[in-house]
Amino acid sequence: MVTKKRTTQKKTTRKHSKSTDMPSFKIVKDTMPFTSTKFTKQTFYWILILTIVVILQLWIIKLQTDVGNLTNTLTIIQQDRELN
Repeated sequence: MVTKKRTTQKKTTRKHSKSTDMPSFKIVKDTMPFTSTKFTKQTFYWILILTIVVILQLWIIKLQTDVGNLTNTLTIIQQDRELN
Protein backbone atom coordinates (compact mmCIF):
# COMPACT_ATOMS: atom_id res chain seq x y z
CA MET A 1 0.00 0.00 0.00
CA VAL A 2 1.31 3.39 -1.00
CA THR A 3 1.04 6.17 1.51
CA LYS A 4 0.68 9.76 0.48
CA LYS A 5 3.17 12.25 1.65
CA ARG A 6 1.82 15.25 3.37
CA THR A 7 3.22 18.56 2.36
CA THR A 8 3.89 20.98 5.09
CA GLN A 9 2.52 24.45 4.68
CA LYS A 10 4.70 27.32 5.64
CA LYS A 11 3.14 30.36 7.16
CA THR A 12 3.93 33.47 5.25
CA THR A 13 3.78 36.84 6.84
CA ARG A 14 3.05 39.91 4.82
CA LYS A 15 4.17 43.29 5.82
CA HIS A 16 1.77 46.11 5.12
CA SER A 17 3.48 49.33 4.39
CA LYS A 18 1.71 52.45 5.46
CA SER A 19 1.48 54.91 2.66
CA THR A 20 1.89 58.48 3.79
CA ASP A 21 1.53 59.85 0.27
CA MET A 22 -2.24 59.52 0.18
CA PRO A 23 -4.02 62.84 -0.11
CA SER A 24 -6.43 63.68 2.64
CA PHE A 25 -10.10 64.26 1.95
CA LYS A 26 -11.20 67.81 2.52
CA ILE A 27 -14.72 69.13 2.69
CA VAL A 28 -15.31 71.65 -0.04
CA LYS A 29 -18.16 74.12 0.05
CA ASP A 30 -20.52 74.20 -2.91
CA THR A 31 -19.65 76.87 -5.39
CA MET A 32 -23.33 77.48 -6.13
CA PRO A 33 -26.21 76.78 -3.76
CA PHE A 34 -28.70 74.14 -4.82
CA THR A 35 -31.68 76.46 -4.65
CA SER A 36 -30.17 79.31 -6.63
CA THR A 37 -32.16 80.80 -9.50
CA LYS A 38 -29.20 81.56 -11.69
CA PHE A 39 -29.59 80.61 -15.37
CA THR A 40 -26.80 78.18 -16.32
CA LYS A 41 -25.92 75.87 -19.18
CA GLN A 42 -27.63 73.02 -17.35
CA THR A 43 -30.82 75.07 -17.14
CA PHE A 44 -30.70 75.59 -20.90
CA TYR A 45 -30.13 71.87 -21.53
CA TRP A 46 -33.05 70.89 -19.27
CA ILE A 47 -35.35 73.37 -21.01
CA LEU A 48 -34.22 72.02 -24.39
CA ILE A 49 -34.88 68.42 -23.32
CA LEU A 50 -38.28 69.42 -21.92
CA THR A 51 -39.35 71.10 -25.17
CA ILE A 52 -38.23 68.10 -27.23
CA VAL A 53 -40.20 65.74 -24.99
CA VAL A 54 -43.33 67.93 -25.14
CA ILE A 55 -43.13 68.22 -28.93
CA LEU A 56 -42.70 64.46 -29.32
CA GLN A 57 -45.66 63.81 -27.00
CA LEU A 58 -47.87 66.18 -28.99
CA TRP A 59 -46.82 64.45 -32.21
CA ILE A 60 -47.68 61.04 -30.72
CA ILE A 61 -51.11 62.32 -29.62
CA LYS A 62 -51.74 63.64 -33.14
CA LEU A 63 -50.80 60.28 -34.65
CA GLN A 64 -53.09 58.46 -32.22
CA THR A 65 -56.04 60.69 -33.07
CA ASP A 66 -55.37 60.25 -36.80
CA VAL A 67 -55.33 56.46 -36.41
CA GLY A 68 -58.51 56.62 -34.31
CA ASN A 69 -60.26 58.73 -36.95
CA LEU A 70 -59.12 56.37 -39.70
CA THR A 71 -60.44 53.31 -37.87
CA ASN A 72 -63.75 55.11 -37.23
CA THR A 73 -64.16 55.93 -40.92
CA LEU A 74 -63.25 52.37 -41.93
CA THR A 75 -65.79 51.01 -39.44
CA ILE A 76 -68.49 53.33 -40.81
CA ILE A 77 -67.69 52.30 -44.40
CA GLN A 78 -67.79 48.61 -43.45
CA GLN A 79 -71.15 49.02 -41.70
CA ASP A 80 -72.60 50.84 -44.75
CA ARG A 81 -71.51 47.96 -47.02
CA GLU A 82 -73.15 45.39 -44.73
CA LEU A 83 -76.46 47.28 -44.73
CA ASN A 84 -76.59 47.60 -48.55
